[in-house]
Amino acid sequence: MANYGWRMPDGEKPAAKTAEISVEAARKNASRSKAIHVADSLTPYLKQKGYSTSLILLADMSLPMDVKRFYVIKPDSQKILNSFLIAHGKGGNSTIDFAAFSNVPGSLCSSPGKYLIGDTFWGEYGKGYRLHGLDATNNNAAKRLVVFHYFLPQTSEEHDYPLYYSAGCPMLSLKDFQYCDTRLKKETKPVLMFIYR
Repeated sequence: MANYGWRMPDGEKPAAKTAEISVEAARKNASRSKAIHVADSLTPYLKQKGYSTSLILLADMSLPMDVKRFYVIKPDSQKILNSFLIAHGKGGNSTIDFAAFSNVPGSLCSSPGKYLIGDTFWGEYGKGYRLHGLDATNNNAAKRLVVFHYFLPQTSEEHDYPLYYSAGCPMLSLKDFQYCDTRLKKETKPVLMFIYR
């Protein structure tokens, strides 16, 4: 697999954070509310296509990479079950604060849109889930080897800056991936992941 993490270059610092703590908290709360709204708006699609309505995974790429912006949601009760840090792709001049989007093979960028979470596989770095892009913005996911996986050095906790970018894959820490894996294994219907800004 080519879609695993890169350490940030030595000396790279996060963009200066000028917002007050209360403003940052408000931004996080707004993202959580937005995630519930997104899950609710996708529920008719889930029902129409036969997807699970008890689990959806959402990534709000409008937030920076050092903030918990990946949501595990129960759409039928509009409840966020958990939230995690998630890496975005290093390509397209992406920064900690901005995820450049591209669906072009070799771009090393994240791609927005709906994904069917497919079957599991075991690669060089452990267990992962194949992703099938369902939109024009991400339909090269399989060709690009974009998968849902963990990376052992990745952290679970918010901190000054994240250690690793991905090559476009939604990438979690091992602990956070294991939580999602446990949830996914309980589902009898296909599960949707949605990446948006």
